[in-house]
Amino acid sequence: MEYISLSECKNGCVYRLKARSFSIGIYNSSTQHFSGIRNKCNEVFVDTEYHWDNFGTATPLEEIKDPSILRKFYTDIADIVHCKLNYIGIGNKNLADAAIALAGLTNSYIERDSEHWFSLTFLTGDRFLIYVR
Repeated sequence: MEYISLSECKNGCVYRLKARSFSIGIYNSSTQHFSGIRNKCNEVFVDTEYHWDNFGTATPLEEIKDPSILRKFYTDIADIVHCKLNYIGIGNKNLADAAIALAGLTNSYIERDSEHWFSLTFLTGDRFLIYVR
């Protein structure tokens, strides 16, 4: 099977994958893993799989460049981040740490704009505002 090697994968790019847990993932070059949306036992969350060349379970087949697919993927990830941050809640002292961890997991940047608003920005420039109550 022909696939994109680890050395050819680009940081922040989204790939169609042959993987165990998801079929589309964003690549993080610093950790050499893909993050994607996983549905397990009726729970939806962001999960990671490592590249096949690093003895992982994700094999990238092609880079996704279709704007409609990318937008849906980013929107779905932003929705998951929104749900997770709201689950933790604005008064929780671990909220900032959770936001940073989710941003690292999704290879994005997160900033707190005000008491209740966060902005989640992907390397492509796609930006989402997230309200946390």
